[in-house]
Amino acid sequence: SSQSGDAATAVRSALRDLGLDSDSDEAGATAVSAEGPALDEQLRKKAEQRSRAANLSYFAFTATPKAKTLELFGTLQDIDGKATYRPFHTYSMRQAIEEGFILDPLRNYVTYNTYWKLVNQN
Repeated sequence: SSQSGDAATAVRSALRDLGLDSDSDEAGATAVSAEGPALDEQLRKKAEQRSRAANLSYFAFTATPKAKTLELFGTLQDIDGKATYRPFHTYSMRQAIEEGFILDPLRNYVTYNTYWKLVNQN
């Protein structure tokens, strides 16, 4: 799940309902007491709503999948007369950076040569 997706929304909603979301726009949202049976009941209900379905699984893959992973989860395609397994979906690093889920490792990249010149310019 993502930080702007359903899971994050549900967590923020649950925290807001309990008055524990420090980013809440509602006045006094953090002043609610987080104790007692009422809190336990609210948390139990939220947990029940978020319980997993017996027939549902989530898989997430990062980086470049190994050949075995592609065989298990990829789709078989004929490329130039050769059977090849390809990912059924691609979540690129560029997309993750654009959506703000990861930082761009090259954003502040400076070669050693350039760094040396900058430091020793004076």
